[in-house]
Amino acid sequence: MRLIPAGSFTMGREGGQRDESPAHEVRVTEFWMDETEVTNSQYRQFATATGRELPLRLRDGVAEVRVVGENRGGDEATVSIEVETDTGTSSAVGVIDPGSNAASAVAEIAADLRSRAGCGVVNNQAWPLVVLTGCRRVRASVAGGEGLAIELRGRAAGPDRAATFEDEPVIDVSWDDAAAFCQWLTAQRSDGFVYRLPTEAEWEYTCLTGKETKGLGRTVGPSQATASPSNILGIRGMVDNVAEFCLDFYADNYYGRSPPTDPRGPEHGEDRVVRGSDWSTPRTWNIVCVNREYLEPGTRNHPTVGFRVVRSRLHGWK
Repeated sequence: MRLIPAGSFTMGREGGQRDESPAHEVRVTEFWMDETEVTNSQYRQFATATGRELPLRLRDGVAEVRVVGENRGGDEATVSIEVETDTGTSSAVGVIDPGSNAASAVAEIAADLRSRAGCGVVNNQAWPLVVLTGCRRVRASVAGGEGLAIELRGRAAGPDRAATFEDEPVIDVSWDDAAAFCQWLTAQRSDGFVYRLPTEAEWEYTCLTGKETKGLGRTVGPSQATASPSNILGIRGMVDNVAEFCLDFYADNYYGRSPPTDPRGPEHGEDRVVRGSDWSTPRTWNIVCVNREYLEPGTRNHPTVGFRVVRSRLHGWK
């Protein structure tokens, strides 16, 4: 973990979104923050120890196949997926016409595999993505066309890709899951600190003080947690890998009544704060450390949101 020194800063801004104002001075007590978001490997260890349900993408026999880009060439492109299961090997093919994105091909492949591959198939045409379950091994390729690529992730994607996948930030977890991870970590460490999610003020202070810049510019999914460049405080990935849950309840008018020292958000609420841009944010967008988002605490299956852990002295925290 990295020590984030105490300090004061201007939280929020004028002239932005309604919930980002009024701009106000806040002082933050020192705390420690993890250099990266919690990874798939770390979350798997927690889930194994506690019996908490793993996200689908982390389970054995699962692979994600994502076709990225648009066919900018003059010829058809062919996407092939081969699935090895306990009952044998099946394959399916989809065609991406010139000038087309991958959504129609992914839907075609998913329907074909679902009918005869002997494994479960979840098709998310919006991303576009095929999630295969009950697999021993999945292989995928794209041929022809121009401007297309294959992203293959998961435990069934082969040993090399599986190892890289374990070091990516965990996603598809809820705020409740993240809070339970922190409670488990506090009990495991038993070192006089409480491990928890960062407050919204701590997150924004670290982002602004660290002078975050967008480094990866990916549009196809999370990268390994250590792939993002460090900011000047030694923290990675606050704005270019996954967005992150914060401790606070969300209220759009909270800044008008926020205390000047170590604000922790409203005492009650329905949603929890989410901060930071992520792998799907275009690289050309300006990085705004003050931008505020929110999700219901039980919401899972969100492919751009993860979390990181901070620690502080036990006094006054729970």
